[in-house]
Amino acid sequence: MRILNDLEGTEKKFRTFKDKLDNSPNGSVGKELSGCELSMDCLMLYMMGDRKVHKEESRRQEVLLKKYLKMVQKVNKGMLNAILNPDPVLKNPKPATVAPGSADEVRNVLEFCCKFFSKACPGAQKRIKLFMES
Repeated sequence: MRILNDLEGTEKKFRTFKDKLDNSPNGSVGKELSGCELSMDCLMLYMMGDRKVHKEESRRQEVLLKKYLKMVQKVNKGMLNAILNPDPVLKNPKPATVAPGSADEVRNVLEFCCKFFSKACPGAQKRIKLFMES
């Protein structure tokens, strides 16, 4: 997820910069630069690398992410919903024993992954929600 977020973040930064150039006053260097396709291609290459490679990598990462989310869902049907809304599950006491695929397993995993998703991987919950809705 983090790689996908980084790829999309870089593309967003480029578009924001390009929008600023496009909105520069007429006759300014920014306006002239935004109208030069070669300059924009060079800038994108500098910021993101080759467009085709960037898009291919984004698609590849998206396919892998969906594959992993499907695997998580197959192993424990409650896990992804619990990641989206962890509070009710985390209110349960910590179990003494855990069975694979159980609600107790979800609770134990959530104890660790909520910290990761909220801090180390912003946008993870949004991606999981989109996956669940598809």
